[in-house]
Amino acid sequence: MLKLYISLLKGINVAGQKKIPMTDLVALYQKIGFVDVISYIQSGNVIFKSTDSDLGQIANKIQAAILKHFSFTVDVLIKTPSDFQRVVQQNPFKTEQTYITFLWQKPAIIPNEAIKKATLPGEEIKILEDVIYFSCPKNYGKSKLSNNFFEAKFKIPATTRNWKTVNCLLAMTMSS
Repeated sequence: MLKLYISLLKGINVAGQKKIPMTDLVALYQKIGFVDVISYIQSGNVIFKSTDSDLGQIANKIQAAILKHFSFTVDVLIKTPSDFQRVVQQNPFKTEQTYITFLWQKPAIIPNEAIKKATLPGEEIKILEDVIYFSCPKNYGKSKLSNNFFEAKFKIPATTRNWKTVNCLLAMTMSS
């Protein structure tokens, strides 16, 4: 039975690094057996269907195909539409200036002091399970609470999407 998934690729097409045209990425997903493959914007968001049910195996399959085809490694996180529904429903901020950082796992320890020191006036974060909600009413590019910050402090791979992207991906799963 086919199941619907969302893959989030970390760090592709950012600052000219790890460039993957989305048409090539969609074709690669199809080549490795996924169906109804669609991408959203250039930052590695792909919705697809698969008969596989092991999220780790799906991620490994995609990583291996990208390494073989593009000759570089990319971290891949697989989520389900219900994961995205939970993220949207639990968001305490729900503004256009909200960023969602997806962690590869729930953190064992939350470095509250480091987060507090790095938080600029007006910024707020809330951590729920394996998701960091970040309200950044000013300039996200100038915030210290970046994806790299969270990865370094939590020692867990992470990838961040803005609120609009998260909502668009969820809406796209509803129509698939």
